[in-house]
Amino acid sequence: METYAFDELTGRAKSAAFGRYGEEEAVEEIAVSMMGEHHGFEELEAAGKIFNRLGWRFTEHGERVA
Repeated sequence: METYAFDELTGRAKSAAFGRYGEEEAVEEIAVSMMGEHHGFEELEAAGKIFNRLGWRFTEHGERVA
């Protein structure tokens, strides 16, 4: 199975990944620290940076690969 970094996903897959995993505890912890550092992040852009920091990989449909 081919996997992708968040930045490599299509817009639709990014939205799906954000919808599925955007509220997980690890994501929220990093988001809080990032929002303190940077203001004005768009949610999807911020989620992408967080998912990349966590090293998460996704299917072409935005499902996280363990």
